[in-house]
Amino acid sequence: MKYADLIQEFHSQLSKEWSSKNVELLIKSIWKLCKNTEVDKHTQVDETLKLINQILNGYGIESVRGKLWISYVYQDINLLYVNMGDTYAITILFDTFTMKFIFSSVGDYIETHSKRFEI
Repeated sequence: MKYADLIQEFHSQLSKEWSSKNVELLIKSIWKLCKNTEVDKHTQVDETLKLINQILNGYGIESVRGKLWISYVYQDINLLYVNMGDTYAITILFDTFTMKFIFSSVGDYIETHSKRFEI
């Protein structure tokens, strides 16, 4: 399956029901596609988020800096996410500390992990 096919398939799925099950399937499918390419894990994360942004008609990929130094690649960027136009809108996040994708709002996630984000 190619990116264009994924976009079309998940547009129809997500327009019916914006649920964690659909999102989990979306991320797994995209991640599998990205893994099949000759790129490093950080590039896989970037490409996955870019495609999710396209599918969800988001406003781009944003980052949140925190107290923790993550790595030489991410430096102090603790969170990457698809901007949906509202801090408390449900979106897809990537926590660079845990190296996991999360289905949540940016505001809720930061409040839950307030020590890392200096609030």
